[in-house]
Amino acid sequence: MNVKGLLCLAAALWLASPQEARRLDAAAVKVETIEDGAIGRGETALTIVDGDDKGVLRYDAVKKELRFAATRGNRSPGTSPLPASRRMELLRPLLARLFQQFGTQQTYTFGIAGYREVNGRLVAAAARSSNWDPVSGQPRSGTLAGFVIGLLDADGLFSELTAVFGEFKYAIRATAVENILVSSVKDLERVDAAGLPSGSAPDSKFPSSASIYYSVTRKP
Repeated sequence: MNVKGLLCLAAALWLASPQEARRLDAAAVKVETIEDGAIGRGETALTIVDGDDKGVLRYDAVKKELRFAATRGNRSPGTSPLPASRRMELLRPLLARLFQQFGTQQTYTFGIAGYREVNGRLVAAAARSSNWDPVSGQPRSGTLAGFVIGLLDADGLFSELTAVFGEFKYAIRATAVENILVSSVKDLERVDAAGLPSGSAPDSKFPSSASIYYSVTRKP
């Protein structure tokens, strides 16, 4: 094989191998107090911008509450085409700067906007559960909220968050859900139905999204 061929082979092998996640610098995070507006006034906003993407972590020091959203361009967090891996790239330096500047607390509540991957994972996990009735669109026992929380925690449906908070010696779990949407297979977006067994009935119903509240606790 000639030199050009060897270089092409090396490049192909590098691209095919797992690449380490990008690490954005916590020093690039802007920290400011929200002075105006009825919502969030007095909270701290930590912001990082990388190209067209922006991550914002809002911190309420009184309630020990963290809320994260990532956007691309002028799009909203829910419609920005950012995969979970990119959202975590933006969240990581924000958490690092938060802990550097304000110290660490034993527990926080946490919320994230636009974490779309959880939807498809929730659909697939419900389809695997013997406690889910796809005809009625309800759990065979217990409440719908309790069923969804159980799936979220037991099936590791927010693994990216678990990994990022784990880097800072924190554990994260789902503690509450609201606005649970149960959808028929025929109404699901293709990406959310990808994990269903082949031949799933079009009228079968599964939980497909929810507003999720997390608890973050410092590990011993």
